[in-house]
Amino acid sequence: MTTRHATDSSRPVRGARPRGVAMILVVAALAMTTILSSAYLASQGISVQVSRNVASLARARMIAESGLEMAVSYVRSDSNWRTDRSEGTWVDEHPFAGGTFSILGEDGEDTDGDGAVEGDGDLADNNMEMLTLTAVGKYRGCSHTVQTVVPPQKRALMIVADPNNLSSEDTVRHALLRDWGWKVRMLGNAPTVAEFGAAVQDMHVIYYPSHTRLDNEARDRLKVTDLAIVTGHSKLVQELGIAGAESRAYDGSSIEVLQLTRTITDEFGVEHTEVIAHYITEPFGIGKLTLCNSSDRLLYLDGGVIGTTALATKLDEPDRITLAYLEAGALRTDRKPARARQVALPWGEKEGAFHIGSLNANGRTLLRRSLDWAGSSWRGYLPGVAVWQEIKIEGVATVNGFRSALGPYGFGNVNDEGTFSNNSLSADSIRLDGGLIRANALVAPDADMDSVIHIGGGAAMTGGRYRLSLNVPVPTVRRPDDMGGSLGDRIYNSGEHFIVTDKHFNKLRIMNDAIVRIQGQVRILCDNDVVIEHSGRLIVQPFSSLTMYTSGKVELKDGARVNASFCRPSALSWMMLKDKLLVGGSSVIYAAVQTYDGELEVKDTAHFCGTFLGKRAVVHDSGQLHIDTSISGTVMTLGGGFDLSKIAGKGIRWVERR
Repeated sequence: MTTRHATDSSRPVRGARPRGVAMILVVAALAMTTILSSAYLASQGISVQVSRNVASLARARMIAESGLEMAVSYVRSDSNWRTDRSEGTWVDEHPFAGGTFSILGEDGEDTDGDGAVEGDGDLADNNMEMLTLTAVGKYRGCSHTVQTVVPPQKRALMIVADPNNLSSEDTVRHALLRDWGWKVRMLGNAPTVAEFGAAVQDMHVIYYPSHTRLDNEARDRLKVTDLAIVTGHSKLVQELGIAGAESRAYDGSSIEVLQLTRTITDEFGVEHTEVIAHYITEPFGIGKLTLCNSSDRLLYLDGGVIGTTALATKLDEPDRITLAYLEAGALRTDRKPARARQVALPWGEKEGAFHIGSLNANGRTLLRRSLDWAGSSWRGYLPGVAVWQEIKIEGVATVNGFRSALGPYGFGNVNDEGTFSNNSLSADSIRLDGGLIRANALVAPDADMDSVIHIGGGAAMTGGRYRLSLNVPVPTVRRPDDMGGSLGDRIYNSGEHFIVTDKHFNKLRIMNDAIVRIQGQVRILCDNDVVIEHSGRLIVQPFSSLTMYTSGKVELKDGARVNASFCRPSALSWMMLKDKLLVGGSSVIYAAVQTYDGELEVKDTAHFCGTFLGKRAVVHDSGQLHIDTSISGTVMTLGGGFDLSKIAGKGIRWVERR
C-alpha cells in the first residue's frame, strides 16, 4: 500500500527560482539605464550650449577689441578728430563679423580707480588731454566691454636735407621716434618763413640731427622759434646760445653723468642744498655711462655758458660738458632768455661723422628722454612781475599786492603776497633804491641772491627773498596774421564809442574825455604808437575781453583810465611786440602785460594794477605797482607741450571691463 505525504504550500521547495524578484530588478535596471541615458543626452545638450556661449563670448570680445583698435587708429591718423567728434557715443551698434560694436569717447581718464572718467567733457579745448575710449562688442546675446586710455600724440618736427628722399641716417632716426610714440613731420633744412611757420604748427619739439646741413634759413628760424629743440649739431649748439662757441668733437663711447644739486629757500629764508635728479639722466647712475657699442664721434661744449645746466661731462675731464640743457627762460650766451627748452646731445658733429646706429640701449634711452623732456610743458611758479634783465624801484614808489577777484585795488583789498622775479644772474639786477616794497623778491635758480638783490637808498622791504626752482619762460609775442588791412590812424577825441569787432590801426589815440567801450571778445592790432591821455578812457565791458597787440610805444598820461571801470586785469591782455608801456601822470591801468623785449615804466602818481612778463620793469617817483595775486603767484603750466608725468614713455593702456 502506498502512502502519500501532504505538502505545505507556503514553504518554497529548496532550489526553486524567485522569478518575481528578478523581474523587478530587471525593470529597475532598465529604468536606471533610461534615466542615465536621458541625463547623458541632456548633458550633451548643455555642453553644446555652453560651448556655443563660450564661442559667442569669444566672438564678442574679438568684435569689441577690433572696434577699439579701429577707434584708436582713427584717432592716431586723423588730426581733426577732436573737432570732428564730441564726448559721448561715436559709434552705435555698428555691424561687424556677425555682431555689433559701439564706441564711447570721453575726455580725460579714470585717475582714482572709481570707474568714472575725470575730464571736462570737451574734447576740443585742449589737445594734450587724455582720451578714454570704451568699446562694447555684442554677438548672439553675449557682450564684452574693453577700454583704453589714449595719451596725446607726441609730435616732432625733424629737419632733414630732403624730406622726399631720406638718407639711411634719417630713416633710422625716423623709425626710432615712431617706435617711441612720436608722430614725425619732415622739413627741409632751407625753409622759407611760411614753410617753417606751417611746419611747426601743433609740434612739440624740433629734432635737428647732427648730419643735417645747417643752412642760413634754418638757423634764422630756429633762433627765434618758441618750440623746444634737441640737437647734436655742433654749430647749432652755438647759434642757439647753449654755448659760446661751436662744440668740439672727439672719439669716444662713454660720458660721465653728474650728480645734480639745487639750492632751496625754506619758509624762514634759510637756504639749503639738496640732491636732485633730472628726467633725462634719472635712469642712469652717477658716473660712467656708455652710450655707443663702439667708439664714435662725441661732443663737448666750448666757449663758455651762462644759463646752461650740465648733465654730463667728458670722462676724467669735468670741465668738458658733453650733455646739457637750457630751461625755458634761462639765459643764453647773448644774455637773453631761451624761448623754449633746448638740449645739446653728447654725440654728433657738424654735418656728418656720427652714426645713429652705433647707439646702444643707454644712448637710445637718453635720446628718447631728451625728446620727451624738451617736448613737455614748463610747470613752475609764476610770479606776478617776472623779467629777465632788471627790476628797479626808486623814489617813494609803492609795490604791493591785491586780489582782483575781490574787486579793485584799495578799500581793504591790499596785501603783501605779491611776487616779483628776475632771471638775470647779474649783480644788482633787482635794485631797490627807495620806496615801500610789500612784496617778495625771487632770484634765478643759480643766482647769487646777495649779489642780485640790492637794497639801498632808504628802501623799505617787508617781503621775503626767495629762489625760483625754475627760470620763468618769456615767450615771444607773435603778431596775428589774420587782422586784415590797416584802417590807418584812429583818433577818438570826444564822445562815447563802441568797438565790437577786431580792428587793425596804424596809430591809436584816445583823448579829451573820450570813452571807447569794448563789447564782446575783441582784438586790436596797432602797428605804431598808442596814446591815451587827457582823461581818455578805454573800458572793457563785463563778460568781454580785449587783446591788444602793439608794435610801438604805449603811453598813458594825464589821467588816462584803461580797464579801470570794472578792474579785471584778466580782461585786458596787452601783448607788446616791442618798445615800452609808460604809465604816467595820474593814470590807472588794470592789465596783464606780456612782452619779450619790451619794458614797463610806472612814474609820477600813476597806478599799474595787474601782472607783467617781459624784459625790464621800473617804478619811480610816486608810482604804484599793485600785483594781482588772483592771477599770479601760483604753480602754473605754460607752453603747448604735454604733461611729462602722464605721457612720456607711456603707450596705450588696455583695460578689460568684463
